[in-house]
Amino acid sequence: MSKAVVRTAQAGDVEAATDVYLVSLDDLKRRHGAPITPMDRDDWLRGYAHVLNTGIFNVIELDGKVVGLANGVLRDDLWFLSGFWMLPGYQGQGLGRKVLDKTFAEATERGAKRYFVWASIDLPAVANYMRLSMLPGYQIFTVRVPLESASRPRTDAALLEQYLLSPLEAQAAAEIDSDIRGVGRIEDHIYWSKDPGRQGWLVQRHGQAVGYFYQRQGQVGALAYLDKGDEGAFLDLALAQAANCEAAQGSGAVTVMAPGINSSALSSLLSRGARFTSHSHFLTSAPFGRLENYLPSGPHLY
Repeated sequence: MSKAVVRTAQAGDVEAATDVYLVSLDDLKRRHGAPITPMDRDDWLRGYAHVLNTGIFNVIELDGKVVGLANGVLRDDLWFLSGFWMLPGYQGQGLGRKVLDKTFAEATERGAKRYFVWASIDLPAVANYMRLSMLPGYQIFTVRVPLESASRPRTDAALLEQYLLSPLEAQAAAEIDSDIRGVGRIEDHIYWSKDPGRQGWLVQRHGQAVGYFYQRQGQVGALAYLDKGDEGAFLDLALAQAANCEAAQGSGAVTVMAPGINSSALSSLLSRGARFTSHSHFLTSAPFGRLENYLPSGPHLY
């Protein structure tokens, strides 16, 4: 085998790196008997370009071909590993460790003190994360809420009318994230605001901001609320918004990702007839924020 080269990704590597992710993900699902569903390649191309522009992105190359990647975003001192993938046929040879270690070393050099990852069910990858002091916290469940249930509020109508929605601005979302996520990450909200398929809403009650949520093509998240007492209303509002979109109408369901730490939201979704479609693992080197009041956007930016 030729010598592997680990290097900083360039703009021209985004397409190849995205395809490494998509091919490797399908292979992972096949090996574990998980259903293979179509992925939005354009969305991931935009997402990987965002990570390249605002984070740390390395690839590993053999004979001029990108065969693996590790990338992530550093917001203040909080590092999130956005991606770690190797093409089938190149796994189990120590190549992944090279690109992963380089990426983590760079994150540490830039000031990272806390690390976390949305981990797949691939045990060798999980072992690599634990080696880097990211230990298991809880599972993340992806569920689908039937359209009829998603469209039907559980909150009393008079109470629900106290919540007002307005278009979300990045600065307002960052201020809420400073509490709920532990860091503001305004650059990620700016990125989401430019996604033509995504809608973000600021939620206010009695003239005060109480949280925000996004929906994109029938999927809810990110979603954050400052007070646990607002959780039911937030789920009603977010599910209803997502249920109105064309993608949800076509699939007959709204997709939500719920971390185990937010057990009350997960229980509420199950009571609405939600069905599990997949699960992943949340690993972290240290607790941060108030993630019991949060539903993630997905494995790209959490």
